[in-house]
Amino acid sequence: MASTGKFYDYTHIAPPIKMFVVAGGTAGDHTITGITTDDKLIGVSSIYATGAQLSTVGLTAGNLFSEFSITGSNTINNDSGTDTTGAMLLVLYADYNA
Repeated sequence: MASTGKFYDYTHIAPPIKMFVVAGGTAGDHTITGITTDDKLIGVSSIYATGAQLSTVGLTAGNLFSEFSITGSNTINNDSGTDTTGAMLLVLYADYNA
């Protein structure tokens, strides 16, 4: 691996793993505050909850990692991907700028 001149190139210390939860929406850009193009996505899941009371809530989760990429500062994108309106997106990424 070529050096990028960053601290993690010269250590065996792994970058921090961060988790962000954001409301889903139509396919396209989703705001993840703090993520940059230097970071690496680890996982994106959609979580749907149904039911009016806590005792009757049903959860459905989906793995959407292959649909998403980091396209700019504070932005991930899944153009032409799954519409996640009504869901929450759970985003995990390695923060190489921490």
